[in-house]
Amino acid sequence: MKNSSLIISASHAATAHRAVKACGFSLIELMISLVIGLVLMVFVTSLFLSSQYSARLNDDNAQVQEEGHIAMHRIGNDIMQAGYGKMRTTLTTSFAGIGFKACQTGFELPLTADFKCDKNAEQPGFIVSYMLEPNQISDDYYSNRVDCNGNTYNYGLGRPPPVVINRYFTKKIGNKTSLFCEGNGISSASNPKLNPLLHNVDKLMLTYGVDTKGNYTPSAFLDKADDVERLPLSSANKTNWDQVINVKICVELHSDNFVAAGTPQIYEKCDGTMRVAATDKKLHTTLTRTFTLRNRALPTWENL
Repeated sequence: MKNSSLIISASHAATAHRAVKACGFSLIELMISLVIGLVLMVFVTSLFLSSQYSARLNDDNAQVQEEGHIAMHRIGNDIMQAGYGKMRTTLTTSFAGIGFKACQTGFELPLTADFKCDKNAEQPGFIVSYMLEPNQISDDYYSNRVDCNGNTYNYGLGRPPPVVINRYFTKKIGNKTSLFCEGNGISSASNPKLNPLLHNVDKLMLTYGVDTKGNYTPSAFLDKADDVERLPLSSANKTNWDQVINVKICVELHSDNFVAAGTPQIYEKCDGTMRVAATDKKLHTTLTRTFTLRNRALPTWENL
């Protein structure tokens, strides 16, 4: 009887062992699990790459827009002060220079004091000049005492206000073209005389609104600095560059990184060409601003 019980217990143990073995995965089940795991891995990887692409695209777009708007703001502040000087009489000011002038193909490099135009350069350049305004507190303190690079001027009590001369131009370094500004302030090792204002510039285009009839409003718009140079004396007895009362600046930029997807980006160029396809897989954008030369665009009080 005892032996019989042992036989029955052994039989039950063998059956339980076979049941445990039967709980394992079959080859088909294992293959299905692997396929599901691979599908999930592909989905997660695709989602990660898509998120990474969107983040990189947003970062580059924000950087390009921010740098572009900062550059435009600085340029606009300069242009709107062009030709400013302290009033001497109802017809004359203490400013005797040229408030705004441009070169169709930029300046000769290295830069010289006489601002020679470079006939071989590809991009235009322009100069903005104005006199610093004395502050009400004291004669040797000026409300705007720096050039476009943040460099100050050497002046003292009793000296005439300094004349700011800021020169904007593009220059290619390596495979990148940047927009630079050179001011005539006193530079230092920590604040050099020449600084890049905007990187990755594809094109810089200027359009000049000229007042040839003395109406303080543009009577024509010229795309080339050479055409402004050829303007005859106006009815208000103004020479060529003194007839420019507003300037439209257009800049084509691109990002540092490759952020575009397989489909080429479509954008508008400065010359008005629509639906241009970018083939370099970088983010491209076009910024346009129009700035008024306030010291030319309005009549003096005696002419009102």
